[in-house]
Amino acid sequence: MTGLGYFAFPPTGSAADVQLCQEDQPQPPPRSSASLDSSADATKPRRIHPVVDEEERRRQESQRRRRIDAASELALQSEMAHVRMGLSIRDRYGRVDKARTEFVRGEIRRRDELARVIKQWETYETRWHMLLASEGPVAFTDIPWPSPTPPASVLDLHPDAVVQFFVESLQVPGNVATETERLRSALLRWHPDKMSVILSRVVESDLHSVREGINLVFRTLHERIHVVKDNVTSS
Repeated sequence: MTGLGYFAFPPTGSAADVQLCQEDQPQPPPRSSASLDSSADATKPRRIHPVVDEEERRRQESQRRRRIDAASELALQSEMAHVRMGLSIRDRYGRVDKARTEFVRGEIRRRDELARVIKQWETYETRWHMLLASEGPVAFTDIPWPSPTPPASVLDLHPDAVVQFFVESLQVPGNVATETERLRSALLRWHPDKMSVILSRVVESDLHSVREGINLVFRTLHERIHVVKDNVTSS
C-alpha cells in the first residue's frame, strides 16, 4: 500500500528541488540585438518617401481630373443634342438659361467647323495617295486642289482659298507642324518639276488649265511662306 501511495501521490519536494527542475528545462536562446531592433522597427509607422508620396498624389489628382472632364463632356454632349433639336437649356428651376444656351450653340459651331476641317484635310491626303497610286489619265477635277471648295476649273482656284486651306489644316488634332513647315512641305509637293509626273498623265483638253493651277498654287505657297518668315523675324 505504501508503494502504491507513493506513485499516486508523490511527495512534495523542497523549493530547491523545484528550482533544480526548472533549471533542467531547455531555455529559449537569448534574442540578439538585431532581432530586437527589427521588432522595434516593425512597431514603428512606415515613412513614405516625399518624392513617392508626391508622385502618388499627382497620379490621383490626374485621375480625378480625368473623371471630372469625362463627366463634363458627357453633360455637354447631352446639352448639344438638346440644342440641336431647337430646344433651350433650362436651369434647375425650369427657367430658360439664355447664357448657357448661347454657349452650347457656340460650342456646336466650333466643333462642326473643326469636323469640317478634319474631313477636308483627310480627303485631301487620301485623294493625293489615290492619285499617285493610279496610272490612268487625269482630268482637272482629279487633282486634289488645296481649296475649301473643290474648283471645277482654274477660274475657281483663288490664292486666298489656298492659304486658308493650309492655315486651317493646322487645327487638325495631332498636328505638330508649324505653318512654315506645312507650307514648305506643300511647296515640295506642288513644285512644277515634281508635278511633271502628274502632268504627263493629264488629258490634252485639261493640260493647260492644270498647268496654270499648279503654277498658281506654287506661287501662292511661295509668297505665303515669305510672309510668315517676315512676321516671325519682325516679332
